[in-house]
Amino acid sequence: MRATWLGLGVLSLLLSGASWWCWPHAVHTHVPMGEPNAAAQAAVRGALNLVYAQYALMAIGLVPMMVFLVDYVARGLGWGTHTAAVFWIVYGVGAIIGPMGYGALSDRAGPALTSHLTIWLQVGVIVLMMFSTSHMVLLAATLVIGSFPPGIVPITLGRVQRILNGDVHAQNVAWSKATTVFALFQALAGYTYSYVFAQSGGNHRLLMGIGAGALVMALVADGVKKALAKPVGALV
Repeated sequence: MRATWLGLGVLSLLLSGASWWCWPHAVHTHVPMGEPNAAAQAAVRGALNLVYAQYALMAIGLVPMMVFLVDYVARGLGWGTHTAAVFWIVYGVGAIIGPMGYGALSDRAGPALTSHLTIWLQVGVIVLMMFSTSHMVLLAATLVIGSFPPGIVPITLGRVQRILNGDVHAQNVAWSKATTVFALFQALAGYTYSYVFAQSGGNHRLLMGIGAGALVMALVADGVKKALAKPVGALV
């Protein structure tokens, strides 16, 4: 494992160096929009806070399958390490498909709707993972679950760009905050799930249920904000 990680690190370094000068130069501009009124500023802050909260909940929701999928297949279902390795490969294929698929859908349907649909889809496939014992069903569910961690990145970035339309500097600041929130809650969730797993005697389905609950909370947060906030335009 040590040699594998070192090899991946060296490969990543080489690829980064080879592609370094191909990246476009950032253009830091502000859109001259005049002095925004208090209502517009509050609407933007509320929309961004919703994005941060939902991104944090999505981080919590994806951790159980990301961390415990292989152990669930190998020991929880009793299918062994070879089958678990196949599931992990399928998870990786989903991770490759996710950004492209969700990004294309976001371009057509809008990032807010795509985020909503994606979260519902994840809740559904997690429920399948909890209660199905069919190899083919669980492989299909794993493919979808694998698409979620990298797939939500272009969706959330699209939401930030819609909220702060044209202001590249503000978009970068907001995206940095969103990324920090995501990483923080993902790390905290990893430790918490490990503790719950140990205390529950290795109950994989309990962890999946908690993750699905976090995703449902992300959907509820969206609905609550829309119900309480006054119409201020399609910010997200």
